[in-house]
Amino acid sequence: MAKRIQGAILVELAGADHTPYVGNSDALLDEIEEFLTGIRHCAEPDRILATVLFTDIVDSTKQAAEMGDRKWGELLQQHHVIVRRELARFRGRGVNTAGDYFLIAFDGPGRAIRCGMSISRRVRSLGIDTVSRPSSRNSWSEGARVDENSRLNWIRTPPGAAQECAGIRDLADRAVT
Repeated sequence: MAKRIQGAILVELAGADHTPYVGNSDALLDEIEEFLTGIRHCAEPDRILATVLFTDIVDSTKQAAEMGDRKWGELLQQHHVIVRRELARFRGRGVNTAGDYFLIAFDGPGRAIRCGMSISRRVRSLGIDTVSRPSSRNSWSEGARVDENSRLNWIRTPPGAAQECAGIRDLADRAVT
């Protein structure tokens, strides 16, 4: 039949039948689409460079001791309101929070970096500083634990700084310019 139709080519597909609604229908329909339109559409993979952002209040233990439980609790509530507002603004998703830290997931490093910088700027109005660290490492998951050594390294970062991770250094430069 292909010899009788101008521009047609013979395509043999694996399988017992070539009915569009039985078996590997995608392969058959792709061939028909390409023949009729000259274009074969491919499904785009649903992939993102997932990035998590860890934020932490600088010297929180010392501040809590100096302020007392009631005042520290009020300050923490105000901090949480700001963080959650920025989380929504930059389309982040809260993964975990406890005390003064947040772990937030984003669909890319640009949003994570801009969110971390914005949080740092906005919480200064409360008289506190935060450090933020974005990461796009494969090891992060819903149940990610932040080990104490990493947390201490983040806290040593200058207040208000978004600490860089090697895996997203180039993306970070593009995200904030």
